[in-house]
Amino acid sequence: NGTVIGKSNVGGIAGINRASGTVSGCAAGGEIIGEERVGGIVGTNNGLISSSVNQAKVNTIAISPSISLSEINLSLSFDITKLPSLSSTAMTDVGGIAGYSSGIILGSVNSGSVGYPHMGYNIGGIAGRSCGHLNGNINQAKIYGRKDVGGIVGQAEPHISYDLVKTMLPDAFTI
Repeated sequence: NGTVIGKSNVGGIAGINRASGTVSGCAAGGEIIGEERVGGIVGTNNGLISSSVNQAKVNTIAISPSISLSEINLSLSFDITKLPSLSSTAMTDVGGIAGYSSGIILGSVNSGSVGYPHMGYNIGGIAGRSCGHLNGNINQAKIYGRKDVGGIVGQAEPHISYDLVKTMLPDAFTI
């Protein structure tokens, strides 16, 4: 219970949960603040999160990119080469349980507000962006954002990949 502040992979319990990792029966409270892959429990989940509860506010303040003096030349015009660094990556992949998840999230509950009105992409009550498995999760809080905002997941990316080799194909197919 407290405040966690970072840029990317920011979480109330862990920044990154690796594929072999398990986060189970954990609870977070307070406030979590970051720019990319920010979650109440875990910033990036590649493993398993189960039976965890987030009560922390996640990115409920406005985060916007700033322009430093080094990005403005002496003639008070913008340096065109700096424009890519000025694009808004603020508040991307933000969730009540996980900011980004390619792993599994089971039976977890979010009751902390997530996001800021009209700011951020891929904002969700359980996961901001997920290409993993979600089951039995509950969101009980308000979720705010600009694009791809959802009560459970902001952006779901189902991904199926098949690797075919010639020996696996029936005789009727040729490569």
